[in-house]
Amino acid sequence: MAGTVSILVAVYNTEKYLRECLDSLINQTYTDLQIICIDDASTDGSLAILKEYELKDSRILVLQNKENLGQSKTRNHGLEYATGEYCGMVDSDDWIEPDAIEKIVNTFEQSPLIDTVLFDLILWYDKNNMPRYEIHTDKTSFTGEEAMKISLNWNIHGLYITRTHIHKKYPYDTSTRYTADDITTKMHFFESREVRLSNAKYFYRQHTQSISNSITIRRFDMVIADFSLKKHLTSLNASTEILSIHEQLRWYNIINSWDLYFTNKNSFTETEQNEIEATLSHYSATIDNKLIPLKLKLRTLFIPFSGVKGVRFWAKYYCGLRRHTPKFLLKKRLDL
Repeated sequence: MAGTVSILVAVYNTEKYLRECLDSLINQTYTDLQIICIDDASTDGSLAILKEYELKDSRILVLQNKENLGQSKTRNHGLEYATGEYCGMVDSDDWIEPDAIEKIVNTFEQSPLIDTVLFDLILWYDKNNMPRYEIHTDKTSFTGEEAMKISLNWNIHGLYITRTHIHKKYPYDTSTRYTADDITTKMHFFESREVRLSNAKYFYRQHTQSISNSITIRRFDMVIADFSLKKHLTSLNASTEILSIHEQLRWYNIINSWDLYFTNKNSFTETEQNEIEATLSHYSATIDNKLIPLKLKLRTLFIPFSGVKGVRFWAKYYCGLRRHTPKFLLKKRLDL
C-alpha cells in the first residue's frame, strides 16, 4: 500500500499565482498528502493566503522564515518536517493536473526498485503556448547513473518525486542562492536504483523576467554550482566518463559566462565587474585539463591556466574572436 507523499512549496511573493498552485494540490485524486508550505519572508499577501488554506485543509502545514533565505534553504526548512514515504517540490507559481500524484504513486508501485519518478513537464507560457519539455531519449526507465548522466546536459528535466530518505540524505544544495537545485536533482538521480518517466503533468510557468532570462550578477552563480557538483561527484567516486562529461559542460558554461559578461559589461557596476571577473577567473582555473577532449580544446582555444591575468587575457581574446565568428559556425549545444 502506497504511503504519504510530502510536497514542498517554497513561497516568496507569489500571491498572484498561489491559489492556483494550492488548489491543484488539495484537489488531487490521491489524497494521502502532506503539503508543506514555507513562506520565505514574503512582502505581499502570500502568507495570508497560506494561513487561509491551512485553516481549511489539515494536510497543509505552513512554516515561516524570519528573513529571506532563498529557495534552497527555504525548501530545506520544509524538508525537515517531511514524513511521507515520497517527497518532491511544486513551485508556488506552478500547478499539477488533478491526478498527477496518483499517476506518480502508481508508477512507484510498478517496482520496489523505483526510487524516483519524473513528471511529464509542460512549459506554460500562456494558454495558447504550452509545449512539452523535450526528452532527448527513447527510454522511459533508467538506472540512477544513467539518469544522472543524461541529466547533465538536461536531456531529462529535474521535476520529480523521490523517496524521502534520498531527499533527506541529499537536501537542496546551498552553495548558491538560485541554481543549487540543479545539483540536488543530479544527486537524487545518482542515488536512485531506478528512475522512471511518467505521464503525470506538471505545468511549469515561464517568466520572461526570471533570473535565467535577466542580466544580473546572479546569472554567474551557475559556475559556482557546477563546481559544487564536481566536488559531490568526486566524493561519490563517479566514473571517469561522468566526471569528463560534467567537466566539459562546466567548461562550456564558463565560456558562455565570460561571453555574457563581456557582451553586457556596461550593465554591471564596477564592484560587480570586479566580483564577476574574480569568480570566473577562479573557476576557469579549476578546469581539469585531462578531462577536456582534444576536439573541444581546439574548438575553444583551451590552454591550462596558471594565473588570473592569464585567464582574463584568454577570455577577452577568445570571446572577442567568438563575437566576430558567423553564428552558423558556433555550436549552441555540446554534443556528449
